Amino acid sequence: MVDRITPATSDEDREELAVRYGIRDRWPVVAEPFRQWVAEDRFAGARLPLEDLDVIVTDDVQPYETLKLRLLNAGHSVLAHAARLAGHTTVDQAMGDSRLAALLTRFLTVEAAPVLPSTPGLDPTSYITTLLDRFSNPAMGDQIDRLCADGTMKLPTFVLPTVRQQSAVDGPIDAASLASAAWFQYLTGVDDHGNRIHPAPDPGLSEVLPHTGSTTDAAELIDGLDVFGGLGDNERFRNRVTTWLDVIRSCGTHAAIDRLLST
Repeated sequence: MVDRITPATSDEDREELAVRYGIRDRWPVVAEPFRQWVAEDRFAGARLPLEDLDVIVTDDVQPYETLKLRLLNAGHSVLAHAARLAGHTTVDQAMGDSRLAALLTRFLTVEAAPVLPSTPGLDPTSYITTLLDRFSNPAMGDQIDRLCADGTMKLPTFVLPTVRQQSAVDGPIDAASLASAAWFQYLTGVDDHGNRIHPAPDPGLSEVLPHTGSTTDAAELIDGLDVFGGLGDNERFRNRVTTWLDVIRSCGTHAAIDRLLST
C-alpha cells in the first residue's frame, strides 16, 4: 500500500522543470514530500530490511489500506464537490476556506476515524493532523477537478462505507450526507454563483446524468442510482441528504456547512 498524493501533470510543472533544472520532460510526475509504504510480509524468500527504509512491514496490509481509503481518499471526495460548488479550483484554495476545512475535519474526526479498524503503528488522530497539512500545501496545486473525477466509483468505495458503519450504530452521518448532496448539486452543472460546471470525467456519468436536475429529489436519486446500492432503505441517510440538498440549492454550500457545524 502506497500513500502519496500525485497531482495531474500540468504545463506549469513542465516549464518549472525546464527553467529550474534544464530538463525537458513531457510528463514529469509531481509528488508531495509525504510518503508512506506498507508491505505485507509474504515474500517467496529472504527480503530486504524494508523497516530500515521506513516501510511498515505487517502480517495484514488491509487495515492500513482501509485507513488510507477512508481518510485520504474519502477526504478528497468530501472536499471536492463542495469546493467546486463554492468556486475553488485547487485543494489548497479549498483548505483556505474555513468552512470547507471544517467540513472535512468534521467528517474525518467525527464520522470516519471512530469506525476504522486498528492499525498497529499508526494513530488515526495523528494521521488526520498530517493529512490536513498535506491538503493545505500550496506548492502542490492539486486540482479540484481531478478529485471530482470518477465520483460514481469514489463515493461508494471511499465515503459510503463510513455511512453504513455509522448508521449501524446510529452514529453521525451528516458530513458524509452533505458531501453526497454536494455531489448531486455538482452534477446539475451549476455552482453556487450561477457559473457553469462541466463535470469531470467519469465512466458512470452517462447512467447518472439523466437522473439529475435542479429539481430532482434526493431520495429519488438514492433509490435510482446503483452508486448508493442498498442505502435507499436507510431512511435517516435519505432524510439528511434531502435536507442538505435543499439548503445547498436555496442558500448555497457555505450556508449548508454553517448549519451543519452549528448542530
